[in-house]
Amino acid sequence: MIPFTAQYLLVCGYVILLGVILLERSGYSAFGLLEKRQDYFHNSHAIMLSSRQDLGVSGPALYELFEKHLLDAYRIPGRYPGGISTLYDTFSEYVFKGTSHENCSVETSAVAKLTRDVTPLPIHSHNDYWRDVPLLKGLAYGSVSTEADVWVHPHKDHPYNSSTDKLEDYVLAVGHDEDYIDPLRKTLEKLYTDPLQSLLEGVNCGKSNNSKTQKNGVFYTANHIPLFFYIDFKSDDNILTYKLLLEKYFTQLIQAGYLTYYDMDTGKIIQGQVTVIMTGNYPNNTDVLDNGKADGYFGDRKRYLLQDANLLELNEESAKMAVTASTSLSEILKMVGSSNLKVIMRGHLDKEEITAIKKYIDNAHSFDLKTRIWGVPSWPRKTMKRLWKQQIEDLNSDFLNVDDLKAAAMF
Repeated sequence: MIPFTAQYLLVCGYVILLGVILLERSGYSAFGLLEKRQDYFHNSHAIMLSSRQDLGVSGPALYELFEKHLLDAYRIPGRYPGGISTLYDTFSEYVFKGTSHENCSVETSAVAKLTRDVTPLPIHSHNDYWRDVPLLKGLAYGSVSTEADVWVHPHKDHPYNSSTDKLEDYVLAVGHDEDYIDPLRKTLEKLYTDPLQSLLEGVNCGKSNNSKTQKNGVFYTANHIPLFFYIDFKSDDNILTYKLLLEKYFTQLIQAGYLTYYDMDTGKIIQGQVTVIMTGNYPNNTDVLDNGKADGYFGDRKRYLLQDANLLELNEESAKMAVTASTSLSEILKMVGSSNLKVIMRGHLDKEEITAIKKYIDNAHSFDLKTRIWGVPSWPRKTMKRLWKQQIEDLNSDFLNVDDLKAAAMF
């Protein structure tokens, strides 16, 4: 038989436990001494986002701070209805808050918040649109190259007819597979062109197109380095995609003078802060590229969307409108009589493979093109890093095609 004192303590324990449960349900924890965990995240968002103070970190440290401390925030239902995700919305809101063009200051700009302590690296953020925070995460880790796969999608519910519809009837949705695109939230405008415009406006206060002073780019400590932006044409209607890019998505960046362009008079590439590169199913007919005009799409003797040439089929003509040349590792190995399997089994490129592949790289460099080899194995990790090193040191290739940004930044 349980003594009376023990019974009394047991009953008190049950009462206390019941009280804690009721208080938890009403929004308090530990009798009001501590906030509920969920409310803590709500309040921490509010404190962080209502302040214009700089957190004091940038680059990978900034991104990882958000990623770590907002992990449980995913469990908060309806925190950002209609947004991309809690992490994306919160991170981008912090980066851009208080950095409007009206309050333009390089020191307090979004670029300063994001890349102040960042060293730009020869990294291409492969399938960047798959990242939790497209564009911004890559920049935080120092990637000088990014990419977006785009699909034409009707803006409204009406039959697809590009010959009669207006451009505003369509959007360019971003995604790898058409079955999984989100044409309402994940568009080229929301994920890429609008953020780019905001980043650049914040560090180019009062600089007009006629200004002789060079405009600043997206890297705070290396403002002369451009961002290479690959646009992978996915839809069959590549002409409509091309028109949408020029007349809708890149219009403001063109008007502000931020885009690299091909000068039709001199035949030279004039470097801007963002170099847009077409890849995939893009049009290469000059009638399409120039909209049937002799003086370019906009009549200014310039072409703003440049091309990614095939590294294995490079010649003077294909290099003329290109700024980069790319191919897959498997294709270039096939051309030199080897294969991915041989390299993976060996764990590295051998001397014969390096010598043969480097001829293609050197040929591209003779046309002043930057090079990228994609499809490099990401496993085993030791092999991946060995191949990264060989691309840089032995092949002298320009961009590492990277999925793991953290590993590449620490490489």
